[in-house]
Amino acid sequence: MMTFTFDKKDPNSTPFNSTAVSAIIERTDKDGEIEILIQERVNSNDSVYYGTLEIPAGHIDKWENVYDTLAREVLEETGLEIIEILGDERTEEISGTGEDAAFAFKPFLCQQYLRGKGWSWLAFAFRCRVAEGIIKEQLGETAKHRWVKISQLEQMLNENKSQFFTLHLPVLKYLIDFHKKI
Repeated sequence: MMTFTFDKKDPNSTPFNSTAVSAIIERTDKDGEIEILIQERVNSNDSVYYGTLEIPAGHIDKWENVYDTLAREVLEETGLEIIEILGDERTEEISGTGEDAAFAFKPFLCQQYLRGKGWSWLAFAFRCRVAEGIIKEQLGETAKHRWVKISQLEQMLNENKSQFFTLHLPVLKYLIDFHKKI
């Protein structure tokens, strides 16, 4: 049996490589402008990025379908239910032998944390819409949810990137450029 040695460690010195999802929750305001939901990261297990701004996100559990993870994380972190995934593309579930199964999906964007003091994340970002409802803070995980216009988000990024969770910076920049094109 071959043994693999990990040279990357999480902040607690445990070999770690996490796959996650991120939710870009969009809505159109009364003036027809696109807004996204951002929140403050207050996870006590993450001293590196505590207090930074982020979009809802979370780890994919073993054997969990990415869409189930996305719905679970949005519900856990905001109390809102996803009603639409924008640009959703996926195959049916296909089995080869035995009880194995797989499917392919196309996220809005993939993201990877390359270096730093945080965990080694690889994540899939999806654009989605949620049912109207009251946003609920998740004690010990998220706080201060707010809707920001794309133009406001661009200004926030230009003024101070360090206020954001690093993994989400390229996704937010890509989103801004995406909306400028349409």
